[in-house]
Amino acid sequence: RWQKGLDGSDGVLVLFGKGYKESCKTLNPFKQVPVLMEAESILERKKNDPEFTVIILDPEKADERCMAISSALETGDKELNMRKWTQFVRWHMACRCLLSPQVVMVCAIVFSALLYQLAFASRSA
Repeated sequence: RWQKGLDGSDGVLVLFGKGYKESCKTLNPFKQVPVLMEAESILERKKNDPEFTVIILDPEKADERCMAISSALETGDKELNMRKWTQFVRWHMACRCLLSPQVVMVCAIVFSALLYQLAFASRSA
């Protein structure tokens, strides 16, 4: 339902405050993180449609409240505060990927292979 609304819109407003940031910090790779799923959809939409407007506001900052929305819309700013938000959500997406069971398994296999090589090399020397 949320995705359908995003697909039919011309832009999105993200309130990038404390609650949002805390929601992203769930590192359990087995648990879905809705805000990160939404972020991925927003980033994909923006990539496919450069005219799509993305306004990111931190309500705790005095200069990022109601007037910031109005100003962005009046000036035609299509990516207000998007860089900082993108870096934040991409970082948390990457952390979750690094903790996924598949990555942990590959790391364990590589580590085991390295230990085997070190043990074999020390016997040969």
